[in-house]
Amino acid sequence: MTSPPPGDQLFFGVDPANYDAARPPYPDRVYAILRERCGLGHAGGTASVEIGPWTGLATRRLLAEGARPLTAIEPDERLAQYLSKSLGGSVAVRVERFETNSLPSASADLVVSATAFHWLDQQPALAQAGRILRPGGSLALWWNVFGDPAYEDKFHLATRLVVPPLMRASDASGTPFPLDWAARTADIAASGLFEPAEHEILHWESRMTPGEVRALYATFPHISTLDTDARSRVLDDLERIARDEFGGEVRRTFATAVYTARRR
Repeated sequence: MTSPPPGDQLFFGVDPANYDAARPPYPDRVYAILRERCGLGHAGGTASVEIGPWTGLATRRLLAEGARPLTAIEPDERLAQYLSKSLGGSVAVRVERFETNSLPSASADLVVSATAFHWLDQQPALAQAGRILRPGGSLALWWNVFGDPAYEDKFHLATRLVVPPLMRASDASGTPFPLDWAARTADIAASGLFEPAEHEILHWESRMTPGEVRALYATFPHISTLDTDARSRVLDDLERIARDEFGGEVRRTFATAVYTARRR
C-alpha cells in the first residue's frame, strides 16, 4: 500500500470532538490480547509508545490497563492539543511523524497503533518501532473496519450510490488493508526485526441511530474532505436512509483486526 504524503494524516483534526464521540471503542478482546501476548499491565507498568492516537480512543484504555509511562506520537497539532487537554499529564504527547521520531532507542516495552498504521510508510515505520523497542518487547497493531466483508451489509448496499468512493484502494484485490492478514504479517516479517506475527480477526455487531450514522460517516476522510454543500448532501442522505429505510436503527457487522509481534 502506497503511503500518503504527510498532509493526508491531518484529516481528523478538523473536528476532533465529533471524532472522539462518533468513533466506536475497540472491543475488550483487543486489550485481553495485549495483556496475554504483550505483557500489558504487568507489575511495575509497561513503558509504551502509541502511534497516531488521534483523540485518545485507545489511549485512555491503555492507561487504564497499565501502559505507563505512555508516550503518544501525533503528527496533527490540533489532535495533540485535544489529547493533551483531555488526558492532562497522564500521557506525553509529541507532535512529529513516527517515521522520523526522536525517541530514544530500546526505551519501550510496547509499541502500539490503533487504526493509524496504514497512514505510515510501512517499512520505515516498522524499522522505527523495532529501534524503539527493547529486545523481547512487543509491537501491536489493530484497526476497526467499518463494514465486515465476511457478512452481508445491507446498509452499504443501500448507500453505495450516495457515499463517494474511498480515496484509494486498500490493495489491488480490494481487500481492506487491515484484513489482508497475509500482507500485514509479511510486512512485519520483511522488516527482519520481529518474531513471526500473530493475528486475530474479531467480528462484532454495531447498532446505530440515524444521528450516530451521520456522526460516524462525518469522520471518514472521503466525506470530511468534500466541500461543505457536498458533505451536507451526503450526510443528509445517509441519515435519511437510516431513518426511512432501516426503521431508525442500522445494524452492521464490523471487524477488528489485531496483529502482534515480539521484538527479536
